[in-house]
Amino acid sequence: NMTHKGLEALSNALWGSTTLKELKIDNNDIGDRGAHQIAAILPALKSLETLDVGFNSIKAPGINILMKAVADTDQIRSLSMSGNALDLPSARAVAYALAYNQSLTSIHLVHCSINPEARRYITAGAVSNPLTSLRVLTGFDMGRKLSFCDIVWETISIVIKTHIP
Repeated sequence: NMTHKGLEALSNALWGSTTLKELKIDNNDIGDRGAHQIAAILPALKSLETLDVGFNSIKAPGINILMKAVADTDQIRSLSMSGNALDLPSARAVAYALAYNQSLTSIHLVHCSINPEARRYITAGAVSNPLTSLRVLTGFDMGRKLSFCDIVWETISIVIKTHIP
């Protein structure tokens, strides 16, 4: 039942930690203000490899600022945003993070109500990054089991079909 107020106290205690590897604060109610607080401390958490902010009622404004911080990190390997609804602006923010982050190996977007257009943005962000480390992308139910490489090739095929007569 932690809100942004409880997260503020936790953030102050964690600031500058050199040993924290995982921060799992899923299933709380930190909302957009909490996402802003996490974004503010990410640069100071140099050893953080796993961040789980799933099911926290984070909406587009919070996701936007958090994804900008994730884009600039070089240590986060795993990110879970599961259970936070990703509308089109949120998907663009996730795409931005995937386009610039080089350390993420997995991102979890399960139960995010991602529509097809938002999926395309997220996939395009991932495939536009030539230095990506991304290997796992969950939350894209396309009716059959697809690997990340399958999603990339389907996206490339769609782009080619729409741009070549």
